[in-house]
Amino acid sequence: MGKRLVIALALLLGTFGVSALVYRALFSTEESPKNAAISSPSDVAATRAAASSVVPPDAATTTETVLVSAIDGTLERRTPDGAWQSLSIGDTVSKDDALRTVGNEASAVLAIGTEGTTIELAGEFTVPTLTTELSTVEVVDGRVAARVVPSADRTLRVEARGSDAVAETEDGDFSVLSTGDGTVAVASRRGNVAVTAAGETVNVEPGRQTLVSDKGPPSPPEKLPASLLLKVGKTARQLRVRQTTVRGTTTPGAIVSIGGVRVQANENGEFHTKVALQEGHNRFRVVAEDALGRRLGKDLPTLHVDSQAPTTRTGVEW
Repeated sequence: MGKRLVIALALLLGTFGVSALVYRALFSTEESPKNAAISSPSDVAATRAAASSVVPPDAATTTETVLVSAIDGTLERRTPDGAWQSLSIGDTVSKDDALRTVGNEASAVLAIGTEGTTIELAGEFTVPTLTTELSTVEVVDGRVAARVVPSADRTLRVEARGSDAVAETEDGDFSVLSTGDGTVAVASRRGNVAVTAAGETVNVEPGRQTLVSDKGPPSPPEKLPASLLLKVGKTARQLRVRQTTVRGTTTPGAIVSIGGVRVQANENGEFHTKVALQEGHNRFRVVAEDALGRRLGKDLPTLHVDSQAPTTRTGVEW
């Protein structure tokens, strides 16, 4: 009896063990492919490669090619160490480049892409953005004349240092003028230009100009005068101090240069600035330039400085 019980228990345990093995084998057969798919190094590498090949929605926007197409005078680019290096026709301009023209009447033309979009620079500028969809130029001190053709399928934007003013168009010719002190003049030759500042936007039509000053909104666009205006007030010709103030009126927004000093006229066309003088004779030419690039100059009368106190004789002679 005892032997039969032992044999029965042994058979029962054997049957249970065989069942467990069969179950484990069946379970392993179903799950092992899934586990292998997750843990296999080759599959993980393939998954990562596939993920890296997915192109983000904005990846189609690529950096645009910009070439120097013309130079009148000297065009320079600031190097990483702060020095200025001359550029030549055919050189490439890159994003974040700082550029400047050297000379009162110097200018340069940059060709953006191959469709005919160009920007003419006169002064100092930076280039924050250069893509196939949007190109941006910041005026530090000077004038930008932009030409955008509709076939380019791009937006050209011009900003100004010291102001939140932004001028942009997808089809048109326009100019932006600023000395970087917060006053910005925007004029359109062809097409409509949207000018935004202080949260407000105006549409500048051909032959009109808007001004932005004192961090305010753009002024209502007004018709540009047929010719550039320039009137200079009278100044004392005999001076005892080595400084004088020059005042006058010109086209609103025009930049006036006097003896190396640059000042931008306000919305009424008024300007004034102090000019340093040297002992003896001083001669100056006042030059005004408006947003369209028109220039007009006038010579000031010769100013004479004698800072020495006059010699006086006192006393009684016998």
